[in-house]
Amino acid sequence: MAPDDYPDQSRVWNAYGHALGAAIGLEQIMRWANFHRRALAILAKETSDGNSDAKKKRLIANALEGTFGQVATQFRQLHPEAEEGVFGEAIENAIEFRNILSHKFLAHHSRNLRTARGLDIIAIECNLYRDHFQRIEEYIRQKVDIDWRLVDASIGPFEGDPPHPFEEFL
Repeated sequence: MAPDDYPDQSRVWNAYGHALGAAIGLEQIMRWANFHRRALAILAKETSDGNSDAKKKRLIANALEGTFGQVATQFRQLHPEAEEGVFGEAIENAIEFRNILSHKFLAHHSRNLRTARGLDIIAIECNLYRDHFQRIEEYIRQKVDIDWRLVDASIGPFEGDPPHPFEEFL
């Protein structure tokens, strides 16, 4: 079968993009929750020793570092209130699912990209991953006491076109 004879893959790329987008959304929610918890700790311990600016800079730097798995592990350590029921297993699965999507998924499904049935399999799997990430995000929003409206405003969509990352050089 020649590549021109392959069925339309657009629904697969749509489902794959939504699954990765949901993983990124979950990661950002956990980052913000971690940042918020650490910021409260710093503010509670703030002293007049002049190191508070350094602590704040480290807090911001730490919020931007780490892989999905590291962020999830930090989340579990910083937010014991979310650790009930099957949450631990669900977050471990999310780490595995995100790594599969990012590193192995397309190679694993390369043959499925050539048939309509294979495309259906890929789309269904992507939708299952997306749903899993979204359910965890909903759970975190219920369990962690943050004003999520502020978080949503800061990570929400841009008004108009997003700035180009190299705009100053263009």
